Amino acid sequence: MRIVFNKRLYPAGVLRALLPAITALLLGCGEPSRLPATPPPTAPITEIPGDDGRPLLRVVDGALPDLAGKRIELPAGRTTFLIRHEGEEPAADDPPKTALWLRGHGEARHLLPSFGSRPLRIATMEDWSVDLPAGVYDLSVTLGPAVPPAPPAVLVVR
Repeated sequence: MRIVFNKRLYPAGVLRALLPAITALLLGCGEPSRLPATPPPTAPITEIPGDDGRPLLRVVDGALPDLAGKRIELPAGRTTFLIRHEGEEPAADDPPKTALWLRGHGEARHLLPSFGSRPLRIATMEDWSVDLPAGVYDLSVTLGPAVPPAPPAVLVVR
């Protein structure tokens, strides 16, 4: 393959000097093995309750009381969580604002996929399926901009 450049705009010496840097950049792009990894947190592993093999996520008044600030581990691949939402019923004209959010933890936040559940209705149980690649994630509850967030659970996927 031969690439032709305009010799007046790009003198040969400049192109020769830049060629190794351009080649390294092009060959290094998209290699996940070179991405920095966030080590798993050192908190002890918490057993996550389950129902028919599905991890149970209990949401109460905008928090994960059983998991907040704790570390849980799951295998990589498709996971179906069972979400049980408890709390006070909002006004009839107020749409549900509570949802679950799963995103990369720490430095890996921009390297891992992010998942959000549908808005949760009070006094319901529903499934939430996600395809989890290996990594460390924060699992938290979103409540809207006016409510301070509760500490997330740290999900280690291996």
